Parts: sequence; C-alpha cells; structure tokens
Amino acid sequence: MAAGKPLKNLLGLVQEGRTEEALQFIQTSENLDTSYLLHKKSGDSLLHDLATVGATQVFEAILITYPDTDINIRNFDGKTPLHDACQQGHRDTVHLLLQNGAKVNTLKKADWSPAMLAVTHPGRLDILKLLVKYGADLTLYNKDGWTTFQSGARSGDLEVLQFILNMHQDAWKNISKNGRTSLHTASLAGITDVVQFLLRIGGDPNSMDSCGNTPFMDAIRSANIQLLDIFLSEPRLKPDQCDKLGRNALHIAAESGQVDAIIKLRKIGLDLESKTGSGQTPLHSAAREGQTEVVRFLMQEKVDINHRDKNGRSALFLAVSGQHTDTSAILLQYGADLTGDNAGTFVETLARKQDIRELLERHKKN
Repeated sequence: MAAGKPLKNLLGLVQEGRTEEALQFIQTSENLDTSYLLHKKSGDSLLHDLATVGATQVFEAILITYPDTDINIRNFDGKTPLHDACQQGHRDTVHLLLQNGAKVNTLKKADWSPAMLAVTHPGRLDILKLLVKYGADLTLYNKDGWTTFQSGARSGDLEVLQFILNMHQDAWKNISKNGRTSLHTASLAGITDVVQFLLRIGGDPNSMDSCGNTPFMDAIRSANIQLLDIFLSEPRLKPDQCDKLGRNALHIAAESGQVDAIIKLRKIGLDLESKTGSGQTPLHSAAREGQTEVVRFLMQEKVDINHRDKNGRSALFLAVSGQHTDTSAILLQYGADLTGDNAGTFVETLARKQDIRELLERHKKN
C-alpha cells in the first residue's frame, strides 16, 4: 500500500491550501494507506493531521474512496482524529467524523474526551451541541477528576457552562481529585464573569484544595484586581484563611507581586507581618520570588526587615538564595544584615551570580 512519501506529499498539498490538487491526488492514487504513521514519535496518522488542520473535503474524499478507513485510529496518546478536530475547533470536520461513526466518548489515555477538548477555548458551543447530539457524555471525568464543565470554566465560556447545567444541574459541584472546584479553576484563570456566575449559583469562596488553596487565593494569583474586589464583596468570604503551609492571602499576594492586592488586604485587617507555619512573613514570600516592587512597598511600610523564620532565614537570605539581584539590593539598602541561618549557612555562600557577590562585597566594605 502507498505510504511514506506519497502521504507526506498529500499532507503538503493540504497544508498549502491546494485542496483541488489534494482531491485529485486521492482519486488517482491506488491503495492509499491512511493508517500509516506519519509521525513516529506521536503516532499521528494522516487522519490525525487532516483533522488537526480541518481539511474536511479531503477527509471526506478519503472516506468515500477508502470506506474501510479506521476513523477511530489512535495515536500513542490514545487520541483519535475526533479529539484533534475538537481541540482545534473545526466544526465541519467534527460533524463529518461523527456522521461516519467516530466514537464520541473515547478518553485519550484515560484523560480528555472530545467534549473536554472542544471547550478548552471559548466559542465552541456549536461543537459541544453536535457532540451531545451524537451521544457525548458530559459527566465523564478524566484521570484528574476534571469534567467538561471544569474545562469550560477555565476557558470562560458562560454559554457552554449554562448549556451543560441545563442538562446536568449539579455539574458545577464536581471536585477534582486534588480537591479543586470549577470556582478554583475560573479564579486562577482570572475570568470575572464566570467567577461571578459560580458564586451566584453557590460556589464556595473558601473551599480548600488538597494544598489548602482557596478560590480567593487563586483569584489573587490571577492578578485580576477586579476579581479580587468581587471576592472581597462576597459576604461568605473568610479573607484570613490559611493554606496547609500557613500562608494567607497576603503571602500569596506578596509572592505573586501584587502590590495593589496587598494594599486592599491590609485595609480589611490582614497583618503585613503575619507568619506562616514556618514563621515566614509576606516579606519572605516576596523576597524568595524576587518580587522587587512588593519588597520595596513593604520596606516603606517599615515591616521587620531582619525577621527570621523557624530555620533562621531572613528575607535577604531567601533573595540571595534565589539569585535575585535587584531584590537583594533593595533589602541591603534598607538595612538587611548578613546573618546566616540556624544551620550556619552564611548569606555570602549562597551567591552564585557575580553581580550578587559583588553587591555583598560592597555592602560589607561599607
């Protein structure tokens, strides 16, 4: 059967938009082996590639010319052409595949279904409706416990979420295997209208995942200040809640560089020098991640620059350990000392970058 170079030539015509020539190629070829693996690493066949680029006419010509074509052929990850067409949002190709017997509920390596992949981008409601028409099960969940609803929550398509809820009214209540809800997902993605919608229908702003992260903390990580305001106006919110490491919202804001969020959190009563389980303050969090503007702000607020955690580590210790030159410079400027930790590790020994070593040397001389 013809394979290898002939198939690559066909794919080349498709990718160049030369559809008529591709159709002629199919009609004049004999025994075209559509199951041949064009990509040895992924296991993708010609059919996967055609689905990925949405070459509906060419795909249809192959199915007509070679009626025994395995439309559900899998690559090494278990993906079928339907998975690829859904993931790329090619509605016509999805429709063609479904009409010709594509299995609608196949999970790739116990992972994502075609429906889950279809809604990873907004504007795919028409594809989801097609999948449902052909029997898609929207209650399926993948190896991480995610459902199509949670996938839609991350992409931020309210129409998709409402469509799913019309079929399965409790879909929003699903919790992944690591304890994350759809509200966590939408909050981390910073999708304001979806978060508002989920809060309105009962989403818990204080629910904790397996690490103790709440949707409120994830909203801070998203750096969406409007989203932060939405949570702060939520009467059920417990703003001082801590994760399993003892970090509160201020620590999260500090490590993610959110000065505006820190200001808002301080106004509602959170302590700029609150301690985690290991005794670290928001200054430690900011210094460890090299969040220079947060460090500068906290210095102006006169927090304890030399506070040491339970291991004896200061903010400067963490900044130098992380090789954050600018952050280390600001801490030294505001009076950070070079005392080492409880294990006897000196700050100077942590410096691997030349500019940090020079910075510490100049400080010692002064």
